[in-house]
Amino acid sequence: MHRAARSVLPSAFALLVAFSAGCTPAQPRDGESSRPPARTGTRITADDARGTLEAFRRALSASRDVLRLVERLGDESDAAASAAGSQIASLDAARRRATLANAELRDALVELEVIEQGGATTEESGLVELLAPVERVLAPHDWIVFYTGDGPGARRSLGSLAVGHVAWRELDRTLDVDGDTLRYDVVHLDGIEIGDFLHERAAAAAGPGDAPSIFRPAFIDASAERRRVIIDRSAIAAVGRASFFPRLDRIRATAEELERSPERLLDVLTAPGVAPEVSLVDALGRAGHLFRWRSLGPLVAELDERRLGPTQRLERFVSTYARFEEVRAAVTAVLSAQLADAEPTPEDQAAVARAALWAQMGAEDGDPWGAVAGLLALTRGAQLDPAAARVDPRARAFLDVFAEVLDEAARLFPRPSGTSEPGEGEREAGVDRPIPGVGRPARTLSDLLRLDSDRLRGLGCKWYRRERAGVTKRTHDEDPDTPRTSESDEDR
Repeated sequence: MHRAARSVLPSAFALLVAFSAGCTPAQPRDGESSRPPARTGTRITADDARGTLEAFRRALSASRDVLRLVERLGDESDAAASAAGSQIASLDAARRRATLANAELRDALVELEVIEQGGATTEESGLVELLAPVERVLAPHDWIVFYTGDGPGARRSLGSLAVGHVAWRELDRTLDVDGDTLRYDVVHLDGIEIGDFLHERAAAAAGPGDAPSIFRPAFIDASAERRRVIIDRSAIAAVGRASFFPRLDRIRATAEELERSPERLLDVLTAPGVAPEVSLVDALGRAGHLFRWRSLGPLVAELDERRLGPTQRLERFVSTYARFEEVRAAVTAVLSAQLADAEPTPEDQAAVARAALWAQMGAEDGDPWGAVAGLLALTRGAQLDPAAARVDPRARAFLDVFAEVLDEAARLFPRPSGTSEPGEGEREAGVDRPIPGVGRPARTLSDLLRLDSDRLRGLGCKWYRRERAGVTKRTHDEDPDTPRTSESDEDR
């Protein structure tokens, strides 16, 4: 289970409080600074930090424009070669804008006395060289510059660069997963000021007040030497405001109906006059409501009993959801760090993604119901927009996990033979149709509803051991049955 040796209470972010009480101000470990040193001489003010942040935003945006144009040129076919001239001219103009934006950022840093006059200002190298002094300006005001990452091999590129505002930090967290003791740090953000490419695309696709189209409540910090988890509490709050609480009555009613009669899902799958693909999306959504209710229903009951207002209800939702998501992100961070020097392959990345999800299902502090609800939501999204599912590199690995869960449900609740009634051939064909992307019969969704939390936790631990053993063998070639921790004493 989790043990936080040190943590820091939020200051400016008073609305999102920790789910568990007892936080005390954190102190850096011996020989470690909790933030980069600020400039000496004149104090860096909040206005200084905000001005630097805006200059950095302009420089990063200009450099990303260059990256997009370079990628577009690389995708040009022979048939479009005639358009290459205008593309090259656009690229040259973008490079000039990036060079100018980098020069303006450098001038701002020189004025703040964090760097000396002179140095490169080209778009290729100038911005990367300015990251460290930018961080020195932002860190005293609780801004963090980091590279987002979702698994081993996450590239430190301008496309994965992000800036967030820190609500609080928790150092030296530990998590026990089936005999593994994982150690890591957590940074809680109350907002992402500058997102990576994936965050930008999701924000652009969402309407005013909508939750992001790609929901990333937690991810790893690929720029950290230590294993570090980033929790985006603002993303969780957005989902609570736009999705969970507005649909709470519907989620509750659907869950109660399916708890009484899991077979009702088969009726949904074979609804007369409804296209099979539409019926499948409906069934996946209803099943997701049930598992989400099993995950968060106890919280809702507590909120109702205490008669908490909307703000307090959202606070508790965010903290509870963040605690569950931390498990998956922590496993991703630790296993990714182990593979950092092993030239990780796409197969390694998939193994880490699967191990992290199995851990979320099987760990004592995990959330088996929420893990399955997430799998159902991902599978439903893949039916609505197969191309969108391919944007997230973890999607294929998660669909594989969902297939394993459905196999377990089918094994535990086998279908009796010879029970079909006359005239049920069309119904049988409907429920036996494979789920696209998963390859298992749609009827197994009703079996899934019968799984209890103990079964899911046992399944999670079993498959976590398998995936973890594969990663361990890849990095250390050690016996997976021997006692192990995520770090040696020398590493600490």
